[in-house]
Amino acid sequence: DELLVEVRLPITRPDDIHVFDELSRRHGDFAMVGVACRAHHRAGTLDDIRIACFGSEEKPTVARHAMAKLQGRAPDAATIDAAADGLSHDLAPMQALESDPAMLLHLQRVLLRRALATIAGNLA
Repeated sequence: DELLVEVRLPITRPDDIHVFDELSRRHGDFAMVGVACRAHHRAGTLDDIRIACFGSEEKPTVARHAMAKLQGRAPDAATIDAAADGLSHDLAPMQALESDPAMLLHLQRVLLRRALATIAGNLA
């Protein structure tokens, strides 16, 4: 009962960083969890960050609390941990055959930390 009729992609700016990552049991399987991030950086701080988590929810979910923890801040270890902790307010993982909700939330936090570490590495 759904049909995709249009996709709009914003023009990227030179200071934008994009990261996409997912975890699956085996290569080629559907993702158990995944994260897509985009951030604009200025003088070592993150601005206009967007984070979407997928796989653990019924549909992709924007991680608003995690994004708020990062806005205007440098992606250091404390900020990355705060953003990962913010996922507990953003996500309510569903029960899955292979994993329980607590494990899916843990995996989402791991992926977000990886994605943010990649962003931080691109700023160095």
